[in-house]
Amino acid sequence: MNLPLSRYARIDRLFRIGEQIWDARPDVRKAHGDAESWGFWCWMMFSGAGEYEELRSAFYPLPDSYLTERVVGTMPLQDFVRDGVVDCNRIYQCLLRAGFDFKKKAKVLDFGCGCGRLLRVMARFADNLEIHGGDVDPDAIRFCRDAFDFAEFADLPTIPPCSYGTGQFDVICAYSVFTHLPEKVHLKWIEELARITAPGALVVLTTGGHRLVEHWLAGRPDPVPTPAELRLRLPEFEERGFLFFPYEKLEISDPQNESFFGEWDLSQYGMTFILEDYIHRHWLDSFQLVSFEAAPDDWQDFVVLRRRG
Repeated sequence: MNLPLSRYARIDRLFRIGEQIWDARPDVRKAHGDAESWGFWCWMMFSGAGEYEELRSAFYPLPDSYLTERVVGTMPLQDFVRDGVVDCNRIYQCLLRAGFDFKKKAKVLDFGCGCGRLLRVMARFADNLEIHGGDVDPDAIRFCRDAFDFAEFADLPTIPPCSYGTGQFDVICAYSVFTHLPEKVHLKWIEELARITAPGALVVLTTGGHRLVEHWLAGRPDPVPTPAELRLRLPEFEERGFLFFPYEKLEISDPQNESFFGEWDLSQYGMTFILEDYIHRHWLDSFQLVSFEAAPDDWQDFVVLRRRG
């Protein structure tokens, strides 16, 4: 079976290597059924790249460790890629269930794209989607501009407005962005996402809810908040549905990040927990809640919104 031609040389090379693997691997054909399927693309990135050097070297370049630390902390690059596949697949499934057609022309924004953890997976649809990435980290945006030829990138301010146009996007995804913002800032960004989405557009966000709270209370090693600090504020959380704990100080492994985070106002960046009830009360002036999936991967909750028309 032939995969489609791509106007992007690297993606087309990946497709051609994928065809060869598909023809040689009956086990993969049985598992995924169609060489053009999203499942086969994810297999190539998650498993195939580990088995085939030719495939691994054909994918888009990986960022340096100091950039990945800003996104996921200390983590091997292989896990950085694989976790990106898992999280992007979850967003894909959310959009699919909400009725989004990945074969249609549409403008998509990865809001808080960092150094391209999700974008490298989104490359599968680069020939029919107009893909954008935006982030507050200028170093990450510079890397993305150099590394990815299938998307456009923009620097984002820490507080809106941003440079995107009114009604510009048909889809916005934001993985683990609203898990780090204080209340006033995150509400301003919800308003801004409403401004830059078209009527009927879909927005997929992740939040930290009850399951994330359970992980922290069980002693997750992240220093903020401590289990004692979180436990003390649980009554407030159940009443308001929102808690924010500023980082104030970050534990940095890579020396290149000490000066970077030294310029941040860490009173406005931390760990945020949000309940579904809070979303109903504060997010739905301009959006309809399509779905709320509580910790499908035993971690963050997935929220799907549709822009009211």
